[in-house]
Amino acid sequence: MVYCVRHAETEANVSNFFPTHDTKLTPRGYRQAEFLAGNLTGIGIEAIYSSPTVRTMETASIIASKLGIDVTVEHRLREVELGELAGRSYVEIRSSDPFWYREYFTDEQKYGVEKFSDLMQRVVKLVEELASAGRRRVVLVTHLEPIRALVAAALGTHGEWIRRIRINNASITVLGYSAGSLRLYCVNWLPLKDYSECQGL
Repeated sequence: MVYCVRHAETEANVSNFFPTHDTKLTPRGYRQAEFLAGNLTGIGIEAIYSSPTVRTMETASIIASKLGIDVTVEHRLREVELGELAGRSYVEIRSSDPFWYREYFTDEQKYGVEKFSDLMQRVVKLVEELASAGRRRVVLVTHLEPIRALVAAALGTHGEWIRRIRINNASITVLGYSAGSLRLYCVNWLPLKDYSECQGL
């Protein structure tokens, strides 16, 4: 089983900016990560892999402390490369270019955004390697788009509609891998009763 965790709330999430590598968790983000870590105990997690960004490493470190497992940095879990969009206002970009995201799914070159197909390839390859190595239960602390890419791979699609799938901060998406293919068990799992304050729901 692969437990894909989206990092907890960040400063960029609150300010509605495209994040950069060094975007940090907010105080609420730290509380979210603590709740999240508690929900990953007692299920036999063998390893924790994290994207190298500050926000994912902060989230992963809290989980690791709770589980007593070291964090392994895995660069293939990094967020989609945003090119010229990194650090810019999401509202500003959407106002001037409502379909900015189409570059992500097509051959168009405008902002230098990584292609969805390339992102999917790198994260699926990672899961395949972990399965081949005999890893049975692992946590991948990553970002919105890598998780969406794994969901899309499990569903056999790569179209723009995948953007309709909500992946909250500090949520868990569970996938399995067997017989050469991904299996989707749940998406965007949140224990709502416990998370209501921390998620602002």
